[in-house]
Amino acid sequence: MTETISDMGMKPGATLIEHMIVKTPTPVQGFTDDGEMYVIKRHRYADETPLAIETHYYPVDIGMKLS
Repeated sequence: MTETISDMGMKPGATLIEHMIVKTPTPVQGFTDDGEMYVIKRHRYADETPLAIETHYYPVDIGMKLS
């Protein structure tokens, strides 16, 4: 998303909303075997205008490194 916003001539931005370990939600259960995932939620901006809320799910070990 950052590259796309930049390519459009706008300044990308993001603000962390929350990050935590959660029980694996049903739609992403096939991605991990341990029953838990790390979720990172961010507000995304283009030229300081709110554009989207992103929610990403990662295996816990990877998510902890990204947050």
